[in-house]
Amino acid sequence: MAVALAVVLVYVVGQFRRLNQTEMDGTYVSECCGTLVLKAGTLEHGRDRAPFRVARYKFGLVAEVGGRLTSDGIERQEDGSVLQMSENTQARSVATVVAGRDVIFTEGTSHEK
Repeated sequence: MAVALAVVLVYVVGQFRRLNQTEMDGTYVSECCGTLVLKAGTLEHGRDRAPFRVARYKFGLVAEVGGRLTSDGIERQEDGSVLQMSENTQARSVATVVAGRDVIFTEGTSHEK
């Protein structure tokens, strides 16, 4: 029993290590909430930055953010935002909750000047 548990644990840890932490990197834009830039484990939103970690769940790829997104930045909180990746043939996007509402950021160029 202990050997089987050890084998499963080694497999799970190995899968996590192999996950590409830059897989979600890009610039994502929404009309209501500006631009998100995900790059090498750091999320930029407005003037704020927070770390994020890429994880894969049954429902797909997510970025777990070390802070909560607001309409113009990031609040430092332990229970941070989760960005769920969606890929289709036209554009990649991430969905999350900002100020209590569902928001989709589509990969593209910044609307900010």
